[in-house]
Amino acid sequence: MTHSKKFLIAGWSLYLITILILLDLFLGLFLFITPQSIKSYLPIKSYSLLATFLAGTLFLLLGFKRKISRIVLIAVLIFLIAFLYMISEPIRYDSRIQASMSSLRVQTELFWDKGKSYGNQSDSCDNKDSMFGDMQVTNLIKAAEKLSKHKAVCFSNPEAWAVSIELRNQREVYYCVDSTGFAGNAVGNIASPSCAVVKVGTN
Repeated sequence: MTHSKKFLIAGWSLYLITILILLDLFLGLFLFITPQSIKSYLPIKSYSLLATFLAGTLFLLLGFKRKISRIVLIAVLIFLIAFLYMISEPIRYDSRIQASMSSLRVQTELFWDKGKSYGNQSDSCDNKDSMFGDMQVTNLIKAAEKLSKHKAVCFSNPEAWAVSIELRNQREVYYCVDSTGFAGNAVGNIASPSCAVVKVGTN
């Protein structure tokens, strides 16, 4: 058997493994419905997929002698890299939403330290007469809304506060933070200054 044929066999074998990893990736995205699960699952599978595809492409490029075959393989490689980037981008949005929301816990405690209160009672993120009128708090909420493409829901009173927002990557998956220190997934938006009723997990 020539070296060229050995390269082709190795290349097509790695492509077969790539297809199996791709199928596993799609099944994983379908089954793991929480952003936390996807966030840890997707990078591992994506890197494995890219590594096997790159190795397979390298062997095929060495095995194929015709220039046109190499051009086609390079084009497919570019397509796969673009595909992996597109499917991972929504996950990055959700991570940034969670980071902005979680930062509210620090900023609201700084607000509390000023007057030993979370300010006037409020059921709106736009109430300037409450803690939501604080510029840093407002900026964090606005940042989360911009990434999410959804409006945040805010409640506060002098003793407690909570904010929730729907994540961008999946429908009807929410993220909630409150004055107890909770930050995690929720089954819906809040209706009071607490995540207790809707929370399902922590980060």
